[in-house]
This record gives sequence, structure tokens and C-alpha cells, in this order.
Amino acid sequence: GIDPTCTASEVKKAYRKAALKHHPDK
Repeated sequence: GIDPTCTASEVKKAYRKAALKHHPDK
């Protein structure tokens, strides 16, 4: 889940981290 208090940059960072987890080749 995403914390509503998170900033846009934090959300993007978390999204990229998750993306790397699912797509380590990218």
C-alpha cells in the first residue's frame, strides 16, 4: 500500500524499487 502522506517523489522511488524487483533486467 501507499502512505497518503508520502510525497510524489517518495511514491516514484517506491514504484521504481518495486519495478526493479519485478524487472531486475531494467
